[in-house]
Amino acid sequence: HIDADTFVLSGPLVLKQNNKAAIIARFPVFVDQPGFKGPESKFPGWWGFASMLTEISDLVEATPLSSMLYNGYSYVLYAKTGGKDVFIAASEDAEGKPAQINLDPETPWLTFAQGRQPVSIEFKLSEMEVHWVMLLWPNQGWSTHSG
Repeated sequence: HIDADTFVLSGPLVLKQNNKAAIIARFPVFVDQPGFKGPESKFPGWWGFASMLTEISDLVEATPLSSMLYNGYSYVLYAKTGGKDVFIAASEDAEGKPAQINLDPETPWLTFAQGRQPVSIEFKLSEMEVHWVMLLWPNQGWSTHSG
């Protein structure tokens, strides 16, 4: 996405060095300075990429997701990638969840979550190739009120 001068998110993926789940953000950097000679490419002024790697567990801990269960809610967060549903994270009580990102076509965690009649929240940015879905439900189930 150098030509669009926009950043791209990659992942979720499993890091080889520690087997943990992560996402990577890459942003093309351009130098607007007369006489600058960057790498030989068809993109004038392109210097290279600024990259950031974040482990999913750190990302979840830095958000309100880490306290969802204590506030009465359960969740499953997953990515839709290449026609597959890829597990990212879930509350502690979500049954069938793998210990880390899972590319396995079996998705017991998704079947469990969908059986709880969850609210579905989608985060989709096609220009960054991101499509994440969060399923959220009250961990004691939905209340029923008679009218």
